[in-house]
This record gives sequence, C-alpha cells and structure tokens, in this order.
Amino acid sequence: MIWWWTQVRKKELKFTIVDFIIVLFCFAGACFSGTAFWGEYNNTLVKLNEDPVGTIVFKKRVAQRKFIDRNVWDRLNHASSVYNGDTIRTIE
Repeated sequence: MIWWWTQVRKKELKFTIVDFIIVLFCFAGACFSGTAFWGEYNNTLVKLNEDPVGTIVFKKRVAQRKFIDRNVWDRLNHASSVYNGDTIRTIE
C-alpha cells in the first residue's frame, strides 16, 4: 500500500477536460436527483376523477389523509378537499 502511494505521488496528476466533464455530469445527476426527491416529498395527493365531499376548513397542528386505494399518508393543508372513502387522522 505504501509503495502504491509513493508511486502515485511521484506521478504528476493532471485534471483533463474529460475529468471535468465527468465531474460536471455527476454533479448534474446529483442536482436532478435532489430536485426530483424534493418535488416528490412535497407533492400533495389529489383525485382528479372524483368530486370532493367536503373540505378541511380549520385544523390545529397536523391532520393527515389516506386515500382508500393507497397506503401513503398525505398532510392536509387548510381548505384541502376530502373525498369519499378517505381515512383522516389527527393528533391530540
């Protein structure tokens, strides 16, 4: 291991344009993944093919909704629509 490190230190390492392109590509991929994660994390669930049966007009602290066909809990905002078959949970 020490022999390898001394051989590497003796060589002059150059940063070429190919290295720059690879680093830029990896950085762009990390930015794209972070943006996609942020958008998915802050996405609210809506149903476009059904009419709402009510709205949440006031909430204290946190209220969450789960659609009947999904297993994901969605945080409700003030004046969020509620659909038939939704499961609503709140904290004390």
